[in-house]
Amino acid sequence: MILFERSFLKKKTVLTIFLLILAFSICIASAACGNKSVSNDDISDTDTTSLENDTSSAEDDTTNTKNPEDNAVKITTRIENYLSDALYATMENVLYLTPDHFSPYNMSLTPFAINDMMTISDCNLRNISIPVYKTLTADANKNFVFTLHVFKASLDGLKAVPKRSYEIKINAEQYELEDNSLIMRFVTVDLSSYNITLSADETLGFSSSSDTIVPSYIPVSYKSEFNEAANALLDVFPQIQGNFSRLGTSELGLGKHFLLFDFEWEKTYTTYELESAKMELDELNEAIATLRQKYAGKYVSILGDSISTFNRISNDAKINASLNGYGAHYNYNNSPPSWEYTYWGRLISDTGIKLCVNNSYSGSSVYGRSDKSYLDSAVLRATELHDTSGNEPDVIIFYMGTNDLRANVKLDLYNSLKNADKNDYNAIIEAWFDSVLISTSNGTNCVAGTTYTTFEQAYAISLYKMTQRYEKAEIICIDLIQSLESGFTQAKTEKYNFCIEALAEYFGATVIHQSLGEVTFKNKLSYSNAFDGLHPNARGHAALEKLIVHYLYKKTI
Repeated sequence: MILFERSFLKKKTVLTIFLLILAFSICIASAACGNKSVSNDDISDTDTTSLENDTSSAEDDTTNTKNPEDNAVKITTRIENYLSDALYATMENVLYLTPDHFSPYNMSLTPFAINDMMTISDCNLRNISIPVYKTLTADANKNFVFTLHVFKASLDGLKAVPKRSYEIKINAEQYELEDNSLIMRFVTVDLSSYNITLSADETLGFSSSSDTIVPSYIPVSYKSEFNEAANALLDVFPQIQGNFSRLGTSELGLGKHFLLFDFEWEKTYTTYELESAKMELDELNEAIATLRQKYAGKYVSILGDSISTFNRISNDAKINASLNGYGAHYNYNNSPPSWEYTYWGRLISDTGIKLCVNNSYSGSSVYGRSDKSYLDSAVLRATELHDTSGNEPDVIIFYMGTNDLRANVKLDLYNSLKNADKNDYNAIIEAWFDSVLISTSNGTNCVAGTTYTTFEQAYAISLYKMTQRYEKAEIICIDLIQSLESGFTQAKTEKYNFCIEALAEYFGATVIHQSLGEVTFKNKLSYSNAFDGLHPNARGHAALEKLIVHYLYKKTI
């Protein structure tokens, strides 16, 4: 029998490693609006048994043959669902009751893939729940067709032809479907006979232009900001926002809309992975509680580029007059659609710290330009981090350098430090920076290309001016993540990060290493809202905030 009721398909599962790790990715997603930390209960996929009881299950576990002497490490195969029962129920109700919150696929843009593609991998698919918008005309056997494709989960892989494709037959009688009808409900299809298995570097694409099942998606537009369905998803599942279109072609596109499917799959883990994830979650909750005690009520300011912007906040001249005219990458038609889902918005919610000034400008660099454009230069904006009410930052987040790297701003300090003993760094930097202070008249005459000429000089002057103007502020420097653009090589990114770390430590700042976070060169498309892999989507911002939380927590213990 092909047609199943979801209540039977949705087996009770244990706390899965995916949702444990997802808890870090969404990093208190509901707390972004409600100031609460994640609990193990909050991230359960369904009603769960305890992790301890589950990992000892003889029915699902087999001894790890790679370590035969260590019988405590076992392999566990689990049946899981992509969406939780509660979230699925919400989407099902909204789809039925308020169909105007949804739109039909543009079938000419198929195949599509969910931006969260790295999650939909390394599994064997058991069934799929399709949010059917409408039907077209069934074939002679009264079957509708919905196509699934398997693509390699990389930028090049998404542009290549699918590795495998499966025409899923959906019988009209069994599913109570009629030709050319508006459906607006989930249809759950058993996939066991298709044997669709995804490796760790593969993901799913959905639909072909010849399909006769047209799925729904949730549009995100400037006018509506985001509707009830989108809001429900963002609260607990923000990484589902975003989609790739025209897979298998050089015209591959990246949009901001939600593709809404659910899956039941089998995945395999070790008990070590499950237990480690639980420990990390417990540590995250402890870190947030500790940081709230330290930072609640204090003020944070941000000096950044497009990654830290949000329209009507980072360019609000009422907060600081110098922000007037700033361009913003993030707006209501971008992912994330609300500032609460940015890394700094989440940090505000989780720690109770208050925003003083977000001095971020899209396209700006640390170095700036020779025309002394105020908007472009961190050097000239480093002392504009206080608001019109006289509040000054207790914490400053300095996250810039990406546009300098893109522009190939030259380095000089790197050549002096690269072969030196780390114990000698401070002495080398001190002598080097003394000459920078002389050429810039103690930081008062800063002209790019004239009084300072390299990235490190600009970065050091910016830090120096912050420490002089806001001498009590704690400064947090975030280093750079490698872009998918051809000019952003790993070697060049590492050179810039080497200099950022050395200068941050010299000026007593905390440096956040993004290479130690969950976003990697391989998976970054799942964390980004642009093909460059630099601009985080809601999930990417959550991952960055989690990394900041861990660094700050380790600093307090």
